[in-house]
Amino acid sequence: MTLGRINPEDVYKPNKKIYSQVAVATGGKQVNIAGTVPFDIDQNIVGTGDMRTQVEKILENLERSLAAAGAKP
Repeated sequence: MTLGRINPEDVYKPNKKIYSQVAVATGGKQVNIAGTVPFDIDQNIVGTGDMRTQVEKILENLERSLAAAGAKP
């Protein structure tokens, strides 16, 4: 099994490149996503003090990360 790592272009970059936001195992397909927080593409927190807005941004980042791996929610 091989493992591919993806950091989607339209989602914020992980700090210090210590992890990848998406990992895809081939030979079957398993997608793992890490570090999903309410950051915009420039690592600014979205919706400070507004949990609904933060959750919406997290879900948007999750959808974009899945799409980068060819997957859907």
